Amino acid sequence: MHRKLMSLLLSAAIGLGGFTADIASKPDVLAKTTSEAPSYDSVDDFVIRLYVTCLGRFPEDQGLTDWASALRSGRITGAAAARGFFFSDELTSGNVSDEEFVTKLYNALMDREPDEDGFADWVGRLSNGASRYSVFTGFANSSEYAALCASYGIESGSVSAAASASSQQASEAPARQTVSTAQNDGPDLYTEYARRLYTTILGRDGSDEEYANWGARIRSGEISFATAARGFFISQEFRARNLDDEQFVRVLYRTYLDRDPDETGLADWMQKLSSGMSRDSMTGIFANSAEFRQLTRTYTEREPSPALTRRNENYERARSILNETGWDLRAAYDWCVSMSYVRSGLDESQGTDSLAEIAYTTKSGNCYCYAAAFTLLARELGYTVYQISGWVPSRRGGVTIHSWTEIQIDGIMYVCDPEFEHATGYDGYMFHYGRSGTWRYTDYHRMPVLG
Repeated sequence: MHRKLMSLLLSAAIGLGGFTADIASKPDVLAKTTSEAPSYDSVDDFVIRLYVTCLGRFPEDQGLTDWASALRSGRITGAAAARGFFFSDELTSGNVSDEEFVTKLYNALMDREPDEDGFADWVGRLSNGASRYSVFTGFANSSEYAALCASYGIESGSVSAAASASSQQASEAPARQTVSTAQNDGPDLYTEYARRLYTTILGRDGSDEEYANWGARIRSGEISFATAARGFFISQEFRARNLDDEQFVRVLYRTYLDRDPDETGLADWMQKLSSGMSRDSMTGIFANSAEFRQLTRTYTEREPSPALTRRNENYERARSILNETGWDLRAAYDWCVSMSYVRSGLDESQGTDSLAEIAYTTKSGNCYCYAAAFTLLARELGYTVYQISGWVPSRRGGVTIHSWTEIQIDGIMYVCDPEFEHATGYDGYMFHYGRSGTWRYTDYHRMPVLG
């Protein structure tokens, strides 16, 4: 164990009453100081640091295992792990003051107490309207944090406003409009659309790399124009702008309709908000408008390919299902679990879109149909999700081919397996590989995004 971590643990034990007993109950943690820890112990130490500095407690065994496994496998970087802790429900629900938040950033990501000038500068930024996420990125992308990660054998990585925007959870989401093209001679029109999202929604410029990344995802068919916009609207950075109802409606008009609202329309939408309509629901109405679909056509140049035509039809079906289930990720998952299982020879060779079409039109299918249905529903809700094909234990011995999904939230990958839950009755929603009571997934890979 790193000596600095040992000192940190002892300091925490002195300062946190209940924490002392917790440390005492973990003799293996203290024992590691007597010899040089192997490389995998360094990853454990890194995770323990985040628990102690961010949450003020020692990790439970499963939490330590899950985070360390994700870091060792490369599924997440040090920056993504830090983001998971700093914007976890446990920390954000603790009413942490700006001063405490900045102090935690210094302790966790720079391994030191804040200097007076730096502390005043960061707290001042928060007081003047900067979001906590934007302040966090300043620390997570710093050379000091990169050096700290390297000392534990961790790849530091980086975080950006765009990454946060595309991975925030939301209980409601707007619908997806039809994508009108697939192939193009250049990404310029798509990156121009991404540039609009930064200026109209976040009120700032992004980087050329961010524009290109968003544009490429739209161009490939991984996400639609509407899903990209939703990613910005549900981002912490946008919500930290604290727009009033009138400002919010004006941003909707400029984003989805490319114009300012007329007086009557503005008053009508503001009345809907004051009468209880949620902002997410209103965003969905604008995203479904004919005016927005017409706007997106100005960013495309060719007729749809057959693959994207099928994808568009499936998203129409997905939108109908989400209208029934309330635009909620868990409700969409439960819809998939409720499908009727039909044994068949369908596998990944049919492609996600064809498999989803079977699921949506018959509400039945095998594991590949279950996973495909949830994949497109989750993408429609704005999540980064992949259909997976691999192997699980067979009831008759050996292994059998199976399909499930991986979904990314704040840089962390979770497993969702609706057919597992249908077959066993055990919860298959949002867990990590290796969780007790789930199947052992082996030799798996991601299926193509469009197929």
